[in-house]
Amino acid sequence: MPGLLDQLASPEPELASSEAEQQLALEQLVDQLPAAQATALRLTLLKGLSLRAAAERLEISVMSVSHREVRLATLLAQKKAIAALRQQLAGGG
Repeated sequence: MPGLLDQLASPEPELASSEAEQQLALEQLVDQLPAAQATALRLTLLKGLSLRAAAERLEISVMSVSHREVRLATLLAQKKAIAALRQQLAGGG
């Protein structure tokens, strides 16, 4: 299974057409999460820290940080599925 960063980096024209828009979309997704999850994800996805470095900074386990990334990937997949369903219902696919 590709990593979360690989999924987010793949071109998705329906989600964002430029790198700046993708960054904004990612930040908006992170903002929808509970504060503890959002903090961990800002460190790993937005600031580029490793799972281990983020875990040390937050004084939690590496597994906890990883689970928070999975939560974001799930949210992203749900948003993609909803967008695809809306497009089908509108007769566009």
